[in-house]
Amino acid sequence: MKTSQSSNPVNWLCLGSQRIVIGAALAGCCISLPAALSANAESASTEPTTTETSKSAKSESTRAESARNKSTKTEPGKADLAESEPVIKVVKPYATQETESSKSEAQDVLDVLLIMGKAYASGDIAGYIKHLDDHCSVFDEHKNQMVNGKDAVIAALKEKFDKRSQKASEHIISYTIDQPYVKVTGKTAVVTYRAIEEVGGAHPRKLEGSMSDVFEKEDGHWMKVHQSAVWKRIK
Repeated sequence: MKTSQSSNPVNWLCLGSQRIVIGAALAGCCISLPAALSANAESASTEPTTTETSKSAKSESTRAESARNKSTKTEPGKADLAESEPVIKVVKPYATQETESSKSEAQDVLDVLLIMGKAYASGDIAGYIKHLDDHCSVFDEHKNQMVNGKDAVIAALKEKFDKRSQKASEHIISYTIDQPYVKVTGKTAVVTYRAIEEVGGAHPRKLEGSMSDVFEKEDGHWMKVHQSAVWKRIK
């Protein structure tokens, strides 16, 4: 892992609340009714009677109403999908007065953290690992050991991601990044926060993790180089 010299400036986060909600969009439908026939005084004998005109108007109205009702129905499967997709959000970020450039760097780090949180909650391991540094590491609290290198980290994460995917028995309903604190020093950023994870399935529960993430900026992109977490079950 790259280290930053102590002479580098220290920047602090100043951010507002954010929320990402994944949902399904429904398309509307517009029904165009045919224009009324213009009156023709010279061909009165061929015009429909008042009763026939009334029946025709009612028929057109019935067809239009039926079409409108069909257009408001949700396509099969979309309602279930919207309900099953996780909600990802950031709440109460710590804030101090800083320059706009410092705010921008901290916001970029938080944006990457949100992207990775969304990928994790959705079981999208491919979307998650593309933000991992090749020399990243993760502390495995269950085995009480450090996992070093991207390949080893991916192998350690795969089982957990499989359990948390939306089709799995322990899918995530919501994932909250609570009170994130970002400290940027040169090209290194440290983020500490509380993660709250609501799990559905046959054994629904809520978990809380004390998280510490380290990022390094490489070719203009913030990449995660380390993570440590301590999880516990909460009511």
